Parts: sequence; structure tokens; C-alpha cells
Amino acid sequence: MDYGKAKAEWRACRKRRNKNEIQRRLTRYKVYFDRSRMYISYVQFFLLLLVFTEAYRETAFGVWFYANKWITLPAFLILFFFGSMVIGFLDRRYIRPGEQDELIETNPSWTKMRDKINDLHKKLCE
Repeated sequence: MDYGKAKAEWRACRKRRNKNEIQRRLTRYKVYFDRSRMYISYVQFFLLLLVFTEAYRETAFGVWFYANKWITLPAFLILFFFGSMVIGFLDRRYIRPGEQDELIETNPSWTKMRDKINDLHKKLCE
């Protein structure tokens, strides 16, 4: 192999490596951003509840709610956490498996792996 050809291959390999490194970093930063956004949304939700309850403070429900705030606020928080757990359970049980199937169908490397496993299964079961 001559020097020019080796240099061209090295540059191509270096570009692929740089591209993979950039892609890995962008993916990592996206995951960081998504995770932080999730935690920020918790704070945002409680602030939204505060604004919502302030708007209804003068109504009959608001007067009753704030008159009994030592009972209604903890009860509301417990109800909120229980409802969140139910929604999370339903998501994990029914929605997430379908979402994972969709991700596997659209990911070429997972599709290849699944096809290889299916081929091995056919060979072993025959």
C-alpha cells in the first residue's frame, strides 16, 4: 500500500471516529437535558398548582380548601402521589412495552440482532 492510499484511509477512519465521538457526546447531552427537564417539570407542576389555587381562593371551594389547609393540603399531596404512581404503573405495564417494540422496529442494529436471534432459534428448533 502506498503512502497516499494509507493516508486517505487514515483520514477516513479519523473522520468516522470524530463523527462517532460527536454523536456520542450529543446523545449524552440530550439525555442530561431530558433528565433535568423532567425534574424541573416537578417544580413547575407545583408552581402551577399554587397559581391555580390562588385564582380560586375567593370561590366557595377555595375558602373551604384554605380554611382546612392542614387537612386538605396533605390529603391533596397524598392523592397526587398516589395518582402519579397509578399513572406510572399503567405506563410501565401497557404503554412502555409498545414503545420499546416501536423503538426496536426503527433501530437497524436491534433489528439485525433480532433477525439473527430468530435465525438461531429456527436452526435450533428444527
